[in-house]
Amino acid sequence: GKTLDIRYRRAEQVRMAILVGRKHGNAVRRNRIKRRLREVWRKKRPYLSGTWEVLILPQRTARNGSVSQWDEELSDLLKSAGLMERNMVLRSP
Repeated sequence: GKTLDIRYRRAEQVRMAILVGRKHGNAVRRNRIKRRLREVWRKKRPYLSGTWEVLILPQRTARNGSVSQWDEELSDLLKSAGLMERNMVLRSP
């Protein structure tokens, strides 16, 4: 995607990691990105098909992204990878 990328593999249980490098800024900025992405992931996790280990890699442009943009982009990435049902409609509150 434009601001996010994912890596995944089959696993015995669902697990997720977010890798935010120093190129994203100081610790405060990196932690803010991680907190927001964890919230986006929390909403998606119940809709995964199967058990996967997922690594979320925000791109440098993610610093300027919004949570709603990340939400939509992560849905698209998970669907295109076959980790989430394509016809699943997720609604953010």
